Amino acid sequence: MDIKDEIRYRYPYPIALTYHNTVNAREAMAAHDQRLKLFEVTLKYTASIAVCQYLTGDGEHSDPQVNRTLRGLTRPSLGQWNGFLRAVLTYYKNANRLEEMVVPGLYDAYFERRKDRPALCDAYNAIRNCLEDRTDSAVKAVSVREVFDALITYRNKTAGHGVVTRDLCERLNEPLLTAMEELLGVMTFLRDHRLVYIEDVRVKRGSYTHELISYMGSTPPSRLSKAFVTDDPRQYRTEEQLYLCLKDQDVPALSLHPLMIAWQEDVLFLNESREKDIEYLSYQTGQIKKPDRLLEDFKDILGDILAEEGEPAAVSEKVTPPPASPFERAMTAVEQEDWAEARAQLQLIEQADAHYNEARSLWQMVQRQIDLSEKYQRAVELTRQGQWETALPALEALQAEQPGYRDVKALISMAQSEIAKLKSLEVLYQRAREALDGQRWVQALDLLRQLQNIRPGYRDVGVLLDRQERLNTLYNQAMDEMRERKWAIALTTLNQLQTLQENYRDVAALIEKTQAELDKEAELGEMYSQAKVHMALDEWEEAQKLLKDIRRRQRDFQDVAVLLKEVQSHLQVTCWKCGSSQPTSRKYCSKCGAVLSEPPSIAFETPWTCWRCGKAVPAAKKFCVNCGAPREKPPTVRCPQCGRENPSNRKFCASCGASLATPAGVYQPAPKETPSAMTQTSGAVVTCPKCGHQNSHGRRFCAQCGTLLTSG
Repeated sequence: MDIKDEIRYRYPYPIALTYHNTVNAREAMAAHDQRLKLFEVTLKYTASIAVCQYLTGDGEHSDPQVNRTLRGLTRPSLGQWNGFLRAVLTYYKNANRLEEMVVPGLYDAYFERRKDRPALCDAYNAIRNCLEDRTDSAVKAVSVREVFDALITYRNKTAGHGVVTRDLCERLNEPLLTAMEELLGVMTFLRDHRLVYIEDVRVKRGSYTHELISYMGSTPPSRLSKAFVTDDPRQYRTEEQLYLCLKDQDVPALSLHPLMIAWQEDVLFLNESREKDIEYLSYQTGQIKKPDRLLEDFKDILGDILAEEGEPAAVSEKVTPPPASPFERAMTAVEQEDWAEARAQLQLIEQADAHYNEARSLWQMVQRQIDLSEKYQRAVELTRQGQWETALPALEALQAEQPGYRDVKALISMAQSEIAKLKSLEVLYQRAREALDGQRWVQALDLLRQLQNIRPGYRDVGVLLDRQERLNTLYNQAMDEMRERKWAIALTTLNQLQTLQENYRDVAALIEKTQAELDKEAELGEMYSQAKVHMALDEWEEAQKLLKDIRRRQRDFQDVAVLLKEVQSHLQVTCWKCGSSQPTSRKYCSKCGAVLSEPPSIAFETPWTCWRCGKAVPAAKKFCVNCGAPREKPPTVRCPQCGRENPSNRKFCASCGASLATPAGVYQPAPKETPSAMTQTSGAVVTCPKCGHQNSHGRRFCAQCGTLLTSG
């Protein structure tokens, strides 16, 4: 598992979650702020471990120097947190008691200066270059303490009390992130010592069962499956407190109360302690919580340390008495850069004073600093008011008069950047105005959005953008309604849009289209009603015609598809190929598979009726499938005797044997002949014994010569 995943899943919850937010921050200045938060959380977490180790140790708060330092816990700054860490670790080192600490490796991790930390060195050099306005810092070895000191100075001069620019954030974001990853990789003890919250302690039969909730990783805290159980009263732990466990064990060893507390699945750090209340800060939400019940805990644990502040006799700290002479007070004010006080004290020095000449020289310097301060304040006020073009010459003059004065150089860069940005904004604004005048609504909306993102409140951009957003919302709403075929609602929306802004996009054309669709819908509704009437009257063909017309014009109109199936179930169509009757809903004939809707040609659309047997014959057949007769009836000759139809090429009637040439009414019987022994039959064919003509089976007389074929 690489260091990124280890931090996210195996480090203490406040560090892991802050790191998760840091990695996911995309905007440059927000990402820069998250990186500084990650540093602050790491510093306060490690400092809390060291301070709580000292407060719960066997030394009974015996070191005066550490005690003086810890008095800053009433309102600790970031620099003081670093001082707490440094003072406690130095105390344990000098007392040879590092092994007594729950985290003995904290001292080496903090103080050891090493060369194998390239990311920390790069970040340290980048910060020094930024703070000292240089480009040549090239430190090759660095300690965590030095990095912490540099980061605190950088935060106080930029994010804390100065000006942070986007360019600065973009330059430092990557070095800061990689440095914090490398720093946390150095502090592996943060991973090895689990942070837990004791939710409940149950006492039963002399044993103490502690229910533990793990605060490790960036996921929400979760209960450990195995409780910490002990029979030793000395290992009893207080419930509702955060504890640091022994290395690789789920055994609570060091209480971090009251410097760190658990609050609604979050970990809060001490922010300030006053006489009547106490504040804790959440780095995840930025909220301040004031659990008053913890104030007494804070006073109980740090009471003896804080009490010394009100008892000067018990304090071993050397208190410097105030300077006696005005010159000394002036020098102190100069050291504190309190120029007004320095000037007031210098005015008290008389000519007879031994320091008079020095005071005169100091007076000029103080007066110059006061003038510079006033010019600086005026320039800063102009920047606050956004008067960048006026502020820039003032700042440049101040820089020329006193190079490197305060953060003037950074303010000049900011003013130049803001002026350039204002020029760009003016160009964008003019383009947006031109787009509005030219009725290029989409382009205007995009430009106004850009202006609002770059500089909220610029000119009348907010009003113009609100109007264009309203128009765009209505337009998109109308388009959605048209896609859903809600024509009446869409027409109302489009008319409202046209009222607000005439000639907006293609609204006029959309209104025409919507009106046409409404007319079409009304017409289709009328046709639909007529089709329903035809169906009620069993007029299926008329109903089918109307429904098909409706479906052709609008395929998904109401339940036309369902009604069409119902109509088709009452109608039949004859297959052009085999002549069978098929429902109109079928695409293919169920008997021969022919496409019912696509006959090969008009000539074969309907079957023909056999002239001989009267059966229906498929249109594609040339002979009757029942009796074999050809499609076209051949020429025939009616027998004058019996009236039977005989083929025209026959000489005698196949039924009675009469000569077909005999005029009607004159009977001429066929020759009386006995069937010859030569008559041969073979299956369905009878051969005439006289002329050899092949006659079909069942004939009595030869169709060619009229000879009697059978004996009857």
